[in-house]
Amino acid sequence: MGIISSGQITITDLSDAPVLSAFITASQTTTQVFDQTANTYNPSYASTPQKLTLNLTKAGQTSSILGQVGRISWYEYNGSTKTAITSTTNTDNQYLSGTHNEVLNTKVNVPASAGAKRYEAVGTWTDPITGLKVDFRANIDLLVVQLGKQALILNVYTGKGNTFYNNQPESLTVNADLYKGNALSGGNKQFKFFYADSSVSATNSNGYDADGGIGWHLCNSTTTGQTPNVEPTANTTAQGVLTVTADKVTNSQTFKVVCIDKVGGTNGQKATGVATILDFSDPIVVVIESTAGETFKNSSGSTTLKARLYRKGEELDVDGTSRTYTYKWSRRDKNGTLDTNFGGAGNQYKVGKTISVSASNVSDKATFFCEVFE
Repeated sequence: MGIISSGQITITDLSDAPVLSAFITASQTTTQVFDQTANTYNPSYASTPQKLTLNLTKAGQTSSILGQVGRISWYEYNGSTKTAITSTTNTDNQYLSGTHNEVLNTKVNVPASAGAKRYEAVGTWTDPITGLKVDFRANIDLLVVQLGKQALILNVYTGKGNTFYNNQPESLTVNADLYKGNALSGGNKQFKFFYADSSVSATNSNGYDADGGIGWHLCNSTTTGQTPNVEPTANTTAQGVLTVTADKVTNSQTFKVVCIDKVGGTNGQKATGVATILDFSDPIVVVIESTAGETFKNSSGSTTLKARLYRKGEELDVDGTSRTYTYKWSRRDKNGTLDTNFGGAGNQYKVGKTISVSASNVSDKATFFCEVFE
């Protein structure tokens, strides 16, 4: 049984704001390779600009609501330095385009010395019916790996894009290319692909492998829908490819790759990388309702929290009788400390589609999380 979604609610203030889904997609791979010898990037944003596009929908829906947004503000983070991007002139190195400035075009690759750069989009959506204003933000990280002489560099990327939309395409790939001495390796090597799995909590857990470690499940020919092109213990002269089907990604899934070189002076050396695949096709969104609102007064009162599940605007498991879903609730106090006895008898979880919360459970502020398992 694996986790398929999660939700949370903080008992602090009343709000009728809908849940928004804001995310940024990239026109090219978000990981660049910098060749120190040739002083070149692949891909080169100077030749083909990277286009970062903000997407905005209501949770559980697929239609864009950017038409109800004013101008989008974009920011670039280089370490701790935050810089606003405002230009709309396409001859500049970075400029905005689109009706709402929803597209950021950059001709600037990530500096090799930095390793990474973050872009953030911020805006305000106005409900056309109520006039309620809801702030939103989304960010995306661009990475760079360097090729140095006699260095093992594992470039891990999503070869066919990193997002499923409406269950399309049927599959995506996590690609792992090993570079050795500034060139793509054609010698023997082994690839181990892993997917993030919280059930791998000990060295004797199913799917555990020492190269992946705790929290990572090893993929092989029997992991249907997350299948590598070569078994993890087999040598190959090719590069590594993991094929992932749409039904294996709900909201997002992170993959880890460990490559073990098996030839030459670097025989036995390992290189590691990660990649994430997103699902915005038909995610199950958890919306938590509180029968008595989100505020207690004078340390008195009680409420019932109910987890509602939505997919494409349709509610699932309305009465909570479906055996498909399991609901596990946890509580953190105002300092973010987990309540290890929330479920009683030393259990941190309460189970059920609905739970009761009283003022004794809230000291100044408390956050209640609901994780939904399938």
